[in-house]
Amino acid sequence: MGYEYRKSALYHPESCPVFIESQVPSIFVSSKQSFSVKTAWWLSSFSHLAYFENKKIKHHLNRIGFELVDTFSKNGSYAFIAISGTSAVLSFRGTSIHERENIMNDIDLSLVSIGEGISVHKGFLRSLDQIWPEIEVALNQLRKRGINVCYTGHSLGAAMATLATSRLKASVTYGFGSPRVGNRGFCESLKHQYIYNMVNCCDAVTILPPEILGYKEAGETVFTTSKSKLIFSPSSIQVIKERSLGYFQFYKNLYWIHSDSVYLRSLADHIILNYSSAILENIKT
Repeated sequence: MGYEYRKSALYHPESCPVFIESQVPSIFVSSKQSFSVKTAWWLSSFSHLAYFENKKIKHHLNRIGFELVDTFSKNGSYAFIAISGTSAVLSFRGTSIHERENIMNDIDLSLVSIGEGISVHKGFLRSLDQIWPEIEVALNQLRKRGINVCYTGHSLGAAMATLATSRLKASVTYGFGSPRVGNRGFCESLKHQYIYNMVNCCDAVTILPPEILGYKEAGETVFTTSKSKLIFSPSSIQVIKERSLGYFQFYKNLYWIHSDSVYLRSLADHIILNYSSAILENIKT
């Protein structure tokens, strides 16, 4: 997979290939809680798959030995659960440009209290609440069977996965291109959970909503450099340096001159396929 810069890849992830057979690294194991690039690749692909329609989701899951257990959809919010043996994945869909409710929830930046000293993004909370009751029932049934469940999602889906983790502990949670979800109290409440917050170099969504509004990053940040290397809990200086290099690369390679280009690396790096591609580079090395 090469670097994606097309508007179609950003706004229509379902138009891009997912789970290419030659790139599947190994069998997926959902019980692994320490960070794993192979697990990250699998879950980035499951996050990508959440943008597809149900029939295609089922088709792609069958190709890789998974079964579609259930789907959850209401007022623009969407998620699915897939299972293979004793491993399962709960994947939330990111923002769809076709769903007005997604857009309205994304821009509702107010913090709402959900406990003493704990506040979260009101719009993201509303998105999860639409489908959570049915998801909770399904998750509890899986747990009774001794099945490990990972949570994942891209963009809005990553925010919903983080909120879901705060309600019912996951085996592990990987978020890709997640916006900030809550305040410091919310983040502190998750410090004993296994949450990996993947940030692809210049991705602008990961610095929103701004900290000045009271938001903080949840989980452990795993930062992808301009050359697709991974840095755990990077310093501000490292991030600034790599983002500067990333912007320079984008314009040097003339991605911005194409008619279908998103024109900005800060948008291109939010494309879910670029998360998968960067992670795959680390598996190959």
